[in-house]
Amino acid sequence: MKIALFIENYLAQETTAAIHCFILARGLSKLGHSILIVTTDPETDRLYEQQGVVFCPARPSESVWGQDLIPGKAGPLQEALDEFHPDLLHLHSTEHLGLAGLSYAREHKIPAVTTFHSLSNAFTGYGSNPISRKVNASKSRSALSKILQGSRLLTTTSPLFQGLLKQHGFNYQLEGIPLCVDQRLFFYDRYDQNSGELLSKYSLSSSTKFFIYVGNLEHTERIDELLSLWAQSVTQKDDVRLLIAGSGRDHAALVEKAKVLGINSQIMWLGKIPREELSRYFHLSTAFISASRSPNMKMAPLEAISSGLPALLPKKCANAAFIKEGKNGFLYANAEELQQLVQKLSTLDLHGLQLMKGLVSKSMEKLTEEMQAHIMDDLYRQILH
Repeated sequence: MKIALFIENYLAQETTAAIHCFILARGLSKLGHSILIVTTDPETDRLYEQQGVVFCPARPSESVWGQDLIPGKAGPLQEALDEFHPDLLHLHSTEHLGLAGLSYAREHKIPAVTTFHSLSNAFTGYGSNPISRKVNASKSRSALSKILQGSRLLTTTSPLFQGLLKQHGFNYQLEGIPLCVDQRLFFYDRYDQNSGELLSKYSLSSSTKFFIYVGNLEHTERIDELLSLWAQSVTQKDDVRLLIAGSGRDHAALVEKAKVLGINSQIMWLGKIPREELSRYFHLSTAFISASRSPNMKMAPLEAISSGLPALLPKKCANAAFIKEGKNGFLYANAEELQQLVQKLSTLDLHGLQLMKGLVSKSMEKLTEEMQAHIMDDLYRQILH
């Protein structure tokens, strides 16, 4: 089967959607399918193809994708798709790139599958002021409506999107699909030596317990709330540190808030860490921690769990559906509950920590890229026959 995957900002591998597509493409290739990735590139003014990836001209955008296809320059895309001759298109974008794929599918009478990773463009908008947010939300809702109507199959990795769509007047059935981790990068290694190197690099004690957050430093991720929760959960005497890995427009304001709360000495601002190096920081840490209540499934908590870290998450986020309390994480509703979890995990000795990490990591063993590929292969075949 020839399958074209449409995804914004694929090359950077910074979004959950892009990482999901990379793992899916690799799994489908193992099953013998031919894969073409169609993505965007704001650094080019003409379409080009490189190693099975078609790059379309794009412009920077304040949307969740960070860039958007320039519709007027998408013409050569049809030629590239004609040459590939796909049996099916799998859309992971609901903006101009997704619409371009939907248009091609209709014209050539081939089915389009859509996977929804985020609905915020359509329901909250984006832009630097209320007017631009309202205008962009209207445009994104229009695109979303067209893709909902035109897709043969609608899928999502988030258990919250079905209700969210219905809340906004879209009554469509979504098929849930798994979100898998790249287990070549993220796994638990009891004999990992990188922790010692990081402790030396940052002049830290091996007795210190680390809790880590990985993600964007944006208001939507509620990092300010995480800082407030942390201030209520630990004291200056506690030998614990909060690692914050990521970048974003709110970084300076968050550092200032940490100073005001009197906890800046307990926080390490790591900046953006390359994905291939993240596992080193997971191995150093005791648990993953977040205050985000996003309806989007996030890859970072799953990568942490695969590395052996229990995830401490709010009860109302999408990733909460994946947590099995006491086995691969814990859910909290307030600062008091989070404090109890942090204090409990901070008392684990080395043996207890290793035992916990081994058990946590096992919860991801069956969630492989092969399993994900087989599930999508079955869904593709159902709509093709």
